[in-house]
Amino acid sequence: MLTAESGVPSVSQLSVSRYKLTRTSPCSGPITKEEPLRQARDTAAAVCGTRTSQSFRGTELQTLSLLLQDLSAKSVNRMGFTCDQCGKTWPTASRLKTHYRNHIKPHVCELCGHSFSLAANLKTHTRVHTGKKPFSCDVCEKKFSHSSNLVTHMRIHTGEKQFECDQCGKKFTTSSSFKAHMRIHTEQRPYKCDVCEKKFTRSGTLTIHMRIHNEDKPYWCEVCPKKFREKNTLKRHERIHTGEKPFECDQCGTRFRTKIQLLEHQRVHRDERPYQCEHCEKSFRTSRDLSVHNRTHTGEKPFRCVQCDKEFTQSSNYKCHLRIHSGEKPYKCDHCSKTFRSSSNLTEHRLVHTGQKPFVCAKCGETFRLRSNHHRHVKICRYEEESCSSEQNERLSENLLIKNKVCDLEQTKGDGAPEAASL
Repeated sequence: MLTAESGVPSVSQLSVSRYKLTRTSPCSGPITKEEPLRQARDTAAAVCGTRTSQSFRGTELQTLSLLLQDLSAKSVNRMGFTCDQCGKTWPTASRLKTHYRNHIKPHVCELCGHSFSLAANLKTHTRVHTGKKPFSCDVCEKKFSHSSNLVTHMRIHTGEKQFECDQCGKKFTTSSSFKAHMRIHTEQRPYKCDVCEKKFTRSGTLTIHMRIHNEDKPYWCEVCPKKFREKNTLKRHERIHTGEKPFECDQCGTRFRTKIQLLEHQRVHRDERPYQCEHCEKSFRTSRDLSVHNRTHTGEKPFRCVQCDKEFTQSSNYKCHLRIHSGEKPYKCDHCSKTFRSSSNLTEHRLVHTGQKPFVCAKCGETFRLRSNHHRHVKICRYEEESCSSEQNERLSENLLIKNKVCDLEQTKGDGAPEAASL
């Protein structure tokens, strides 16, 4: 540590404004004649508390002289300045001063209580509450509250992905996404939940996860009373009300509300079923379908009705069942105003008005309006082909036709097909 003579304060006793500076062990690399003297002067000026790096008077000049003498005597010595809050070390006092703003945040938002180190950051933050988005994309007219977000967005149109992973070759438009991706390879998860100790690669993911514990759902739907933990989840939900389906299949033109729905649909065209059951030979297009199917092997029925204790393997069937107790029938026919408990029942009912019979027997060509009737017919038709004479076939077909007509009649009188039936 430098010691001042004749009342000159030591370097460790000096400060930049109100920020405390600590002298650390010298960094590697000597100060040579080729190194600009301005850098040393800037460092000394910051230590002395003056903004002028060109002129020094009195104790400041003595302190600068002591500093340079000390550096020259030790031949290797660059100064290092350590933050007394977090222990990080910086090569210059000005860098430390800038870093210290991370710890001192005097600018507080009056609406939500968030604090910021700079007034400019607070000003940008207030746009979250006001909804002001002054930065607009020239290509798609999308607007942003911050200029940096616009710069990042423009890379979507230019196709620029300047951050490339040297391990797998994947490219990214932002450095934050790139850094988070690199943690996949290093298996680093620096963000830990204090409640359940679950770890995450991104701080944003941890923030969203914490809302599970504190039951915080800050994003509200303006149409219905539903709340959501994530903004993207709210956006997807709003498409239910607006009818927006921005994702279109390039092969059949079918449109979807979410990208994942489109990707799952495209497997139909490619006849892909990447998720295979470990217990049987069945395979599925989605992991969700596989999870539901596995319950047929394990016997698991995680959804139980609190009123009658009936159990279900799927949440959709469970929700539909609850409407029996509540009497709710939210699905209404556009033709006759009849209401139904499930969307599948409404879909099947509409075929009464259209006259469509979409289910065709591959053996005899007979058509059916309901899938359940079609399945029942196929079993009899297959049996007829294997073991019955033509006379028996005719008699069985007549009986089947009568049964199907009775089923159709009962179906139109009731409030729809059984809740488990689907097209």
